Amino acid sequence: MRNIKKRKRYITIILLSFLTIVSGCNKVNDSNKDIDENARTGSSDTNVSNSATDANASNGASDDAQTIVDDTAINGENDATETASKESTADQYKKYKEYISPKKKEEIHLDSESESLYEGFLYGDIKAEYVLDGDITRALCLAEVLTDGESYTLTEIEEKLCDGCEYAEDWIYENNICEEYIDLGLDGTYELKTDIGAAAFNLTLVVKNVDGHLKICFAGDSWDSSFITVLFTGGVSLFNRESNTIHSAEQGFLDENGNYKFWNRSKEEGFHIGETGDLYYNDQFIGSGIGLYVIEISFDTEAVEPYYYVYIVDIDNNTLEEENSNPQDPYNLARAALEAEGKNAITMDELQILQDEKRQEIGFDDKLYYYGEELKPDEE
Repeated sequence: MRNIKKRKRYITIILLSFLTIVSGCNKVNDSNKDIDENARTGSSDTNVSNSATDANASNGASDDAQTIVDDTAINGENDATETASKESTADQYKKYKEYISPKKKEEIHLDSESESLYEGFLYGDIKAEYVLDGDITRALCLAEVLTDGESYTLTEIEEKLCDGCEYAEDWIYENNICEEYIDLGLDGTYELKTDIGAAAFNLTLVVKNVDGHLKICFAGDSWDSSFITVLFTGGVSLFNRESNTIHSAEQGFLDENGNYKFWNRSKEEGFHIGETGDLYYNDQFIGSGIGLYVIEISFDTEAVEPYYYVYIVDIDNNTLEEENSNPQDPYNLARAALEAEGKNAITMDELQILQDEKRQEIGFDDKLYYYGEELKPDEE
């Protein structure tokens, strides 16, 4: 169970991406601004049983019927208890998610200078410096149309993207700007986190007030199969679904100065998922009636020496526990198959050590990483 929980902890932040792209955001009303309206057009069992009883039914049949009624009542009570438990867990998870997510403006105390600067940027009146090191966009490629160290208004960024990026025609928006705030370093000052877009693409920017001028310290983009998440403490996750069984991800964080720090990059591939029969990997038998996920993970941007770890699932895609002491345990067999392939296979415990070492190295300390953990429901 310990390894299962570690795996769940590792991917929880990434999975939040599905829930946090633009939900619950305040939209900026720019109807009174001098903006070209043409540039801002765009998209926005239960089976019912028969109740009649055969009049000639025997007493035994009646007893059977009563037994069914009793069992139904008991099962109904059990189902109700289970439903209530699920609802309670869902409510608890919702509170946890809200706590670690960016805040609306009315939920924080923003200083007047920052408020004025951020508002000016959102309305296209004030420029912000573009920083290449914090840019992980892939479709809305800011690096192709903006210059590192130069400053731009939001209107200029929009225009340059529309003129120089092939995907920007599906990005043009109309009054569709999300305004939220985060607290990098939990130092009591706040940074603007904004999502901009409609139709196919969404642009996420984090803007920081640095001694009276604005800095775009992070930029990322999302679409239907790729999601960016920025948490209240500056944790950043990118999740990309390449196919039903292949996913990739990147994790990093923004420090108190607004500098983006890369943490890790990973790619997950599933084998024999949801299938019966025997599972083989690299021509080696792993087990029967199970599926295998192989994750390649690197803690350097060039992925020079990646590590590989695995987790095993049943036919319903539930993670199975590992038995380290059993040489024929599927986990041990899978790691042996990876090593035979020349790959550096590690256990989940070893992954945890590597992950924590790198996290601490880049300054993503426990206070930031485990922020709100006390509100998170137990994962069994």
